Amino acid sequence: MSLEPHDKELFLVLVENENQTRQDGRRKLKRPEGKRLSLDEFALISDWEYFPFMSLIECSNFKSDFEWISKKLGITLLRAKEIIHNLEELGHIQISEDGTITNTHRSMSTLTDIPSYVLRKANADCILQSLEKMESVDVQFRDITSFTIPVDLEKMKQAKTLIRDFKLQMLALLGEQNTTEIYNLNIQLVPVSQLGV
Repeated sequence: MSLEPHDKELFLVLVENENQTRQDGRRKLKRPEGKRLSLDEFALISDWEYFPFMSLIECSNFKSDFEWISKKLGITLLRAKEIIHNLEELGHIQISEDGTITNTHRSMSTLTDIPSYVLRKANADCILQSLEKMESVDVQFRDITSFTIPVDLEKMKQAKTLIRDFKLQMLALLGEQNTTEIYNLNIQLVPVSQLGV
């Protein structure tokens, strides 16, 4: 099929997931291998622009041009150069002799379910961006919905697993080919009642 290495990896994971589903009738999605960041590593690139930039590199219309990057992300040219410099210094991107920018990892993630100010701030930034986009982006190009339900806390671990599986399914659906835009997917499952009262 002549797939790029990172596309081959994602394809094999999807085939394995489908095979597992057929064998036992249950979905058990496996995440493609990627770089697991420590909290210290994540803290260095936790500002909102870093991950969208690395995702932008994967878009079919990506240009290794600082001015284009700054316009596409809506940031200053100086900030675009700073982000690119920092990511190159940390080894998360490579810049070839001809100026072509590539990612060194297909995906990156942090540890989950641990208390961290840096992770909370990064998540808060994503939520605040959603609030801003709710006012500035046509409803045709966004989806912000919610519903309120009673919850059995003993099933919370299963619920979080379903959310993580859903995120992988969305990656497989939306991240395949002809990608031209960068989106944040924020799924919020939070209590609105006082826990334990």
